[in-house]
Amino acid sequence: MPPASLRHARLLSRCAPGLLLVAGLASAAAGQAIGPDMISSSHIDVARNGNNAAGTIIGYSVGSLTCNIGDLPANTHTDVTIRPLASQEMFRYRSFTLPGSSVPFSRMEQIGQGWVKWVAVPASGSSPTCGTGSCGGSSPGVMSPNCGDVYGSGFNSPTGMARRSFINAATGVLSGSRGGGTGESTISTRIQVLASDLAAQPQGTRFFIETVHLLPHDAQYLRPGQNVAINALNNAASQEIGVNGGVGNATLIGGAANRQVPVIARWRELDPTVTLVTADHDDTPNPSRAGAFIRCRFYVAAKVTDLLDGRWRYEYAVYNLNSDRSAGSFTLPMHDSTAFTDYYFRHAPTHSGENIGNAPWTATKAAHSLVFATQTFAANPAANAIRWGTMYNFGFTAPVPPTTGEARLGLFKPGTLADIAVPGLPVPSMPPVCAADFNGDGSLDPDDLSDFIGCFFQAPACVGTDINDDGNVDPDDLSDYIGLFFAGC
Repeated sequence: MPPASLRHARLLSRCAPGLLLVAGLASAAAGQAIGPDMISSSHIDVARNGNNAAGTIIGYSVGSLTCNIGDLPANTHTDVTIRPLASQEMFRYRSFTLPGSSVPFSRMEQIGQGWVKWVAVPASGSSPTCGTGSCGGSSPGVMSPNCGDVYGSGFNSPTGMARRSFINAATGVLSGSRGGGTGESTISTRIQVLASDLAAQPQGTRFFIETVHLLPHDAQYLRPGQNVAINALNNAASQEIGVNGGVGNATLIGGAANRQVPVIARWRELDPTVTLVTADHDDTPNPSRAGAFIRCRFYVAAKVTDLLDGRWRYEYAVYNLNSDRSAGSFTLPMHDSTAFTDYYFRHAPTHSGENIGNAPWTATKAAHSLVFATQTFAANPAANAIRWGTMYNFGFTAPVPPTTGEARLGLFKPGTLADIAVPGLPVPSMPPVCAADFNGDGSLDPDDLSDFIGCFFQAPACVGTDINDDGNVDPDDLSDYIGLFFAGC
């Protein structure tokens, strides 16, 4: 059986800019045994590989340094299914305004994703130091503590890239082969970005790259006394870049990469009014030991802006670090009478023959909620769920101010949990509840009286007709409701 605690949520919104740490990860300095801990340590370069014939899409690739910052050697092996893997993605931060409004609001969005680099086995003694101590050198298939492996962008050829759908990010295992990308060779399997997302951007626009490194020995390692593996929760690294309007190679900005910090956390660094929360699930079985599990993490960021005209702009970003189950829905509380407009959805499309759909998510009002969703796994296993290493944006405008509440993140692939809670987010406030508004449509009218009477005389009576909460539906409830109705709201 899974451990008793399967749901975790951590509020990170009060972390100081630039000091965001991955919750739940101890350091070797604290005296706790770490084991092998593979991370994306730094970025080497960003290459512009070319554009498609139409000039509308540009392809990029990233060079990075894979490091073992743990206290035990990491098994990088010669088996192709359990070698290190490195994803690559690009993001943009900028401000927006709605038509008819002069109040700006910020948004961090993913504008491109590439396939995954299948990293070779480190050669004996050739690994560089990771800056965390002396590197004693690594042997084929083993990376020692403090040692790393460098791969410039030139190593990211299409024949060496693997589909993301072949990878279980929770376990770190690759199932399938490299190569096989389709499309124009200049952009096939690369980080594909629309040229229009790079050129002629407003002042203040900033761009970032991110890599997420995976390794089974890191992802599945259980620290002494633990039953849930957590070493993969620090595997993302991000860095600001200059894109030169999409012309010529991009340049790295700000020195070394920000280790263990995904780009979604940079949104709050740039805009301190953003709320950032992590939401985990521990129900993924750990192949390394029967009855053990792997912690999988989502980040959710939110910003609400008062447009100063009786409307508020709600912006959300959901990022999947390492959950193979992925996310298929994102639900916010919203009163039935609250209307929303200006719905915005954005994701970085899959490409080059990757068998994952790109259909946009729908936004639907349900009972006291607003639900953003893709197709269910049962309807389409290849639907456009939020898979690992990707971030999706949702935005809308509503005529109600925010309050602090809980969202729900629906897991896409079947498993123990159907969804996980995401508390501590700014969400639309609920208008005061009128007890006599029986049908919940936000207004009190004869329909409410008619609906209540119909439910009262139904056998059995409808839920909600026990007005006085005494556990029985009887004439007292009918009398009490009629009194409420004529008293008004």
